[in-house]
Amino acid sequence: MVLLSSIACSDKSASDYARDYSQSGKDTCIGKVSMHLKRTKLNYVEIHEKPDTLLIFTKNSYSLLPEKSELEWFCGKHTGLVMMKNGSFRIEKKQIVAGEFSVDMDSIYDVDIDNDLMRGTLENILRSEDFFDVKKFPVSTFIIDSIVKIQGNSFQISGILKIRDIEKKIRFKSLLNISLDTLFAESEKFTIDRTNWQINHMSKKYAKNEDEFVFTDSLQFIVHITAVAE
Repeated sequence: MVLLSSIACSDKSASDYARDYSQSGKDTCIGKVSMHLKRTKLNYVEIHEKPDTLLIFTKNSYSLLPEKSELEWFCGKHTGLVMMKNGSFRIEKKQIVAGEFSVDMDSIYDVDIDNDLMRGTLENILRSEDFFDVKKFPVSTFIIDSIVKIQGNSFQISGILKIRDIEKKIRFKSLLNISLDTLFAESEKFTIDRTNWQINHMSKKYAKNEDEFVFTDSLQFIVHITAVAE
């Protein structure tokens, strides 16, 4: 239990843990994602802010490509990915008026820890009942309720993020790009407070005494989306 308590999203680096454990060297599969995929990230289309850009949508709807879309997460010194399941975006009068996507929570994995045991421990903690409880809540969703153009290809997006069956409104800035019939989106790195979704395990807010082990309530994300015209 000490090991489980100390690794999850703490400020201690992966190399600190690795000193206490020998490398297994195996190409294992933790969860549903093989290790060769864990060590590589998608080649994202690089999106830059272009104040004078006018996006031209060729169709009225776009469908998310799960194999080219994912949620990048950051927790303390650790980072990882979660795979998308599906999503769609609706266009009216040459503007995005609605959109949503879902995330396969069981696919959550870490990309910065090389040691199989340490990486698996962190991933299992994040999947556990104390955190995302993926057996009971296998899917998280985000539904856009407002998208406002800031300038060029920069937009302010707000919507409802549903985690563990709890819905909370969030907002973030995102850059969009169109290439032929493909829509690309990349959000800024934005922060949520996990306790708003009742993920209270080891939270400083709920610690019973000053000596109790706690770690950050802040989780950060970057949304990477590729969608094609229908």
